[in-house]
Amino acid sequence: MSDFIFNALASECRQRLKDDGYEILHVEDLTKIRDLVEILGKPYLTPRLSPFLNDFTPNNCFWLLLTRGDETVAAGGCRFDDLGSMKLSQFWRNCVARHYERTGGAVVHVAPPVDDYLSGRLAYFGDLIVHEEFRGAKAGRVLKRFTHFAIAFAMLKFDPSSVYAFVKEKDAGRGAMKFYGFNTVIHNAQTWSNAPKYHRDDDACFFVSQKYFSYYAKLLTDSPEKL
Repeated sequence: MSDFIFNALASECRQRLKDDGYEILHVEDLTKIRDLVEILGKPYLTPRLSPFLNDFTPNNCFWLLLTRGDETVAAGGCRFDDLGSMKLSQFWRNCVARHYERTGGAVVHVAPPVDDYLSGRLAYFGDLIVHEEFRGAKAGRVLKRFTHFAIAFAMLKFDPSSVYAFVKEKDAGRGAMKFYGFNTVIHNAQTWSNAPKYHRDDDACFFVSQKYFSYYAKLLTDSPEKL
């Protein structure tokens, strides 16, 4: 039943984007991602989603582009990790120690609710990159459909228990959680030692469980005007 609902939501998002002149593209060759994000004005990928720092396959990662005609206006990536019995806090520490070894970056504290609510099969959505000229109210509606499509696609592709993301605290305070398609927030999810420039100690962790997203997707497909 959930797959049917996720497919229905993904199809609704894609069609509404198409009606407005946009298209969602699934990037098959992940080695092209770095060049594509540079077009969007971002000179780097975060290590967590870089295909040059991870052994990604079609079974554990995807990247999506949002295009209008020949122009790419947004992109986002997703990775899947089956943690088994490992705690997510330990997984985060392991990833940070590996990716930021040269700069001495480390996660020194993870908020207790992280392990309370997130475990097992997890999908991480991140590196949401939007062209700086793509702004305004209409852009917001378009991006909402793009991120909701991405979460539905992750649910279908990876069958995770939850999908999560990191978001700046200032954006969390502006209602970004519901906008992106998540329903729960953990504030100050992790504390850093020598954090990279794109992470802060007050970054929030948004997440949505598969069970809740199935319910939410049904609400949206029954009332698509909310998209």
